[in-house]
Amino acid sequence: MVHVFLAAMLIIMTAGCWSSTEIQSNSYAKALGLDYSNGIYTVYVQMLEFSTVAKGEGGAGGKVPNIWLGHGSGKTLDMAINELYRTSQMHITWGHITSIVFSERLLESGNLHKVLDMVSRYPESRYTTWVYGTRDSIEELLSTNTIFNESPLSSILHAPLPSYNDESLYPPVLALRFIAELNGKQNRAYLPNVVINKKDWTVNEREQSLHRIDGAFFEREGKFKYIAHKKLIGFPFLQQKLRRLQVLLEDDQGVIYGSVSVGYPNLKITPVLNGTDVTFKVKAKYKAALYEYIEPMSYEDMVRLCEKEIQQYIKTTYEAGIQTGVDVFGLEDKLYRKYPKVWKEVSNNGTAMFLDKHSLAKIEVDISIAYNGKYKRRV
Repeated sequence: MVHVFLAAMLIIMTAGCWSSTEIQSNSYAKALGLDYSNGIYTVYVQMLEFSTVAKGEGGAGGKVPNIWLGHGSGKTLDMAINELYRTSQMHITWGHITSIVFSERLLESGNLHKVLDMVSRYPESRYTTWVYGTRDSIEELLSTNTIFNESPLSSILHAPLPSYNDESLYPPVLALRFIAELNGKQNRAYLPNVVINKKDWTVNEREQSLHRIDGAFFEREGKFKYIAHKKLIGFPFLQQKLRRLQVLLEDDQGVIYGSVSVGYPNLKITPVLNGTDVTFKVKAKYKAALYEYIEPMSYEDMVRLCEKEIQQYIKTTYEAGIQTGVDVFGLEDKLYRKYPKVWKEVSNNGTAMFLDKHSLAKIEVDISIAYNGKYKRRV
């Protein structure tokens, strides 16, 4: 009898998952939007129905996916989230978030460290989410679908790499990398600016809103400043992850000879010391492919023109960063890693920007056009 009693007790103690809940009893957050204005934090949470997340072989069958969006406000981020709980009809789980969007107002406020401390402190948070800044309405941004009525998880907001591999303008940023750079002293944290594109795509002649990366935010002492896309034309060329970017071959007279696809850089940025004067030298080598050949041009002239264009792009972007007061290419970090004592002296331990328009003293670009497409060159 004693053995039966012990066996029954063991069964009772080991058979239950006491805290388990049914899958359909939870709502799963997929994206988080964070805003700040007049001392009040607002949190937006994007949730998707299971029918929009799981795709069958037949796709979405023409049905536009439903996107649920909730929001709450409070004097702290945690209070804002708890305000959201008051209206949530189901338990919210946070472990499936794949993107976080920070508003421009929050990025400019200097409160980002407080927000990231709370987000990182929460046990369900992950460091493998994509992070963005935005100048658009977060509510509208998180309510935007993608093409072909596919799952919103196929959009740039949740899956930026396919688009980046086609045109390598702004490298996507993971939370772990962003937090590490934000906590450093070298002022090198960067966020791509995600916006709503309403003009370039239509479906059945109706306007179709889609996501697009347009410009970027750069850190300076915990606050971020925005630089527009047209001023960041040279930004991708000093990114190690560059895979494919078109360069237009146009001379000073406006004659267009074609365009080449540039990628796979070999970059070397070297600080040069002359007493207390610090300048930088850039050596950049790229592989290129010729896919558009409009007017005949010798290989040597084409390489020379392409190198000149890239040099000018880099210079234009660097000067735009100096005018804005940010270090777009992370030159300060190069000095910090090679000459930390000099960096500490010239930057006042990271609190003062020592770069000026003359600091980027030399830009050397070397292009190798290794592929000419399916046709032979005419020259």
